[in-house]
Amino acid sequence: LKSKEYSSVSSVLTIMDRREDQTALHEDDMDYVDEEDDIDELKQHWVNEVCSPELFVYQKLLVERLREKLEKQEDLIEEERQGDATAVWRAGLYELETDRVNYLLRGYHRVRLAKIEKYVMYILKSPSIRARLSEEEFQYAQGYCDILEDLFQSALLRHLPEPYRSLDKQGNVNMIPEPDLEKYVFCRVLKDVGEYEVGPDKYMPLEKGHIYLLPYNPIRRLLSEYEAELC
Repeated sequence: LKSKEYSSVSSVLTIMDRREDQTALHEDDMDYVDEEDDIDELKQHWVNEVCSPELFVYQKLLVERLREKLEKQEDLIEEERQGDATAVWRAGLYELETDRVNYLLRGYHRVRLAKIEKYVMYILKSPSIRARLSEEEFQYAQGYCDILEDLFQSALLRHLPEPYRSLDKQGNVNMIPEPDLEKYVFCRVLKDVGEYEVGPDKYMPLEKGHIYLLPYNPIRRLLSEYEAELC
């Protein structure tokens, strides 16, 4: 009887261990899926920034989430490097994935900084556009604009007549570069939109999964509501 009882308890414990292992594996799979979703989302935000003439809202939560995961991944890599040959091999794979995500993050921030430098005065003069920057980007934009103004004033503008010493206006002419919102872009429609105005008195059906070449300005609403993405 004792032998049978021991056997039964052992079987139950084995089943419980298997269920715990399956639960742990399932949780790991869910973490992996969430991480891949974040990476795919970052890729698309990067593509949107590259293809659009204007600056989008900074994806603060997404960036923070990925950076937090990178820190955990780096800690895991250090632990694996202290193990056997198999663990060191795993650490190499983890490091490849870490490098891939870091590359995406750098690319995303690099293209945003390029736009900030190109349209810095336009961005800082508009509260609604300025709100799209992160705190670090805003500080960078202010510093860059101050340096730019000092450079132009000392090198050129102070030698000109008084009406022409302004950096943003020359007489009645606005000298601040602005993004061309009528630029044509490729966009992929994510939902069936139906007849949509793509220009003055110009409508066309936008179908899910199709790619169109359209002026940027009319599709800004679709992009902000995640009904379309640039490509």
